[in-house]
Amino acid sequence: MEASHPALRPGCSAAFAVAGEETERLILVAELNRERRNSVDMNEVVESVRQAILVEHEIDISTIVLIRPGSLPKTSSGKIQRSAIRSAFLSESLEPVYRWQLTVRQWASGPTVRPEEAPRTLESLRDWLSLECASRLNISPDKVDVDQSIACYGLDSLAAADLVISIEESLGVLIPIESLFRGAPSISDLTSFLYKQVHPAEPDNNNEWSDEDAKQTGKAFKTGSSVLQPCKPASRAFAVAA
Repeated sequence: MEASHPALRPGCSAAFAVAGEETERLILVAELNRERRNSVDMNEVVESVRQAILVEHEIDISTIVLIRPGSLPKTSSGKIQRSAIRSAFLSESLEPVYRWQLTVRQWASGPTVRPEEAPRTLESLRDWLSLECASRLNISPDKVDVDQSIACYGLDSLAAADLVISIEESLGVLIPIESLFRGAPSISDLTSFLYKQVHPAEPDNNNEWSDEDAKQTGKAFKTGSSVLQPCKPASRAFAVAA
């Protein structure tokens, strides 16, 4: 995780779980590099950390607390005092330079689209997927960037599983859940792949989708790997700078 951004000090972070209302919450406390803490984009640091954890563990983090260099509790031998850090977090005695917290997820699955009602055009399929993703990301549909990596918005394994089920039930297409994390495809990528599966015999000049595109994107979704642009700041989070 510390390798996800150069502003983080190696060996100076601690992750732990705390009880939430329904499930445990994952918390990360990390020191910033002295040379970078006054010039770094904190949102960029947070998104890099979230993306690294999502890709590696397929879970989203609840809270990230970035603190001054040298302020992480350690023993005289340099061992991180995880229990002391957890206690300081719970008692709100940490002094953050920046604190980010995930908003409460409030999505609910919409009704399954019957096969005869499935989106028939590339644009309508993209719009449907945007709504499906927005409901699971707890953001407004107009805030969804179809060219942005889905995982960058904080899609965790629970929401991803629900999205995969909705796609299978509505469109009859099964995709591996890990393909939503490995390589982090965008809604546009997913739309193009699903369109070709739903309309395999349709001429390419009418759907803006070439055979080569189909081969490359199909391979990515089957193997769960693709090459995409890095994340932009997610709009689903809120943060407080100290």
